[in-house]
Amino acid sequence: MIKILRLDAGEDGCALYRSVLPVKHCKDYLSEKNIDLELSSKIDWSKMWHYDILICNRFLNIHFATELYKWKQNRGLLIWDFDDNIFDIPESNPCSRQLQPIVLSAHELFFSWSDMLTTSTEPLKGALRFPEKTAVFPNLVDLDLWNPLPDKPNLRNPKQQQTIVYHGSTTHVEDIALVTEALVTLLARHEDLVVYFVGDAPNALYGHPRVWRFPYIDTALFPRFLRLLNADIFLCPLVDSCFNACKSAIKVLESTIAGGVVIASPVGPYNDFPINYARTSEEWVYQIERLLGSEAEAEGSWQDCMEFVRQNHSWQGPAGQLYKERFADTILRLWDHRTNE
Repeated sequence: MIKILRLDAGEDGCALYRSVLPVKHCKDYLSEKNIDLELSSKIDWSKMWHYDILICNRFLNIHFATELYKWKQNRGLLIWDFDDNIFDIPESNPCSRQLQPIVLSAHELFFSWSDMLTTSTEPLKGALRFPEKTAVFPNLVDLDLWNPLPDKPNLRNPKQQQTIVYHGSTTHVEDIALVTEALVTLLARHEDLVVYFVGDAPNALYGHPRVWRFPYIDTALFPRFLRLLNADIFLCPLVDSCFNACKSAIKVLESTIAGGVVIASPVGPYNDFPINYARTSEEWVYQIERLLGSEAEAEGSWQDCMEFVRQNHSWQGPAGQLYKERFADTILRLWDHRTNE
């Protein structure tokens, strides 16, 4: 039995999609292949001799790096998983203050020393500088977390107001700025329009009577909360940058499953989805008003995207089975290489 410990780096969305859900959905399948996969939020180094492989997705510190080095010297296999391009983080992201040049150099050294790297997207695979030993395992949504799933979009539900939602952490200042002018225009033009920000709101909209801000929602409660907002439209603006080009399409996936019609920037992770795109403020205004004004177009857009998510980006669809098969094959090949050295 090959024993794997997958380290859970925290309680945020990254931990959910990169650690919690893969263990939940792959554990039984891997067991049939004689692979035992466990999840833990911390490491007891005195017991690490039980494990053959460690899958790690947290930033280095001196103590962690020292213990990790000693463990690997005893022939442990290390797989490092990253969901962000740490070599090109924007200054507005708090992590940029942690990832100074000397810290990045240390990560690059450990990446070179690792037996394998795993990432969520093909662009990120190239950005982490060791593509020859990097495998891509995409972020997939668990539809069971969102039950009951909607069978139609929220648009035209009986209510007194129309609702737009943006959800993202407070690190996405530049992204939010892409839609600020459009939202100011729309709020002035439509008295029945309400905007919810889950994360942060731009300064231009602070204090507006029809703008609501929810600064933090626990990951475990997030699916239900997003559904309860009953949003007509979800906005997914994204600045065209090297950092964003490496990201996955989690916002589009969650917004669609929550029952909203999606409008997004035509950037990196969003380019392959059957959704609505906008670049300029004028285009954001046009797309929002078009979809709010046409039930047929909105429902068709949502149905197409929902089916696309089911098939290509969910654990319950073909993509989930492919993930399990590829992950098991990757582990077995890595283990065979070690035992045949």
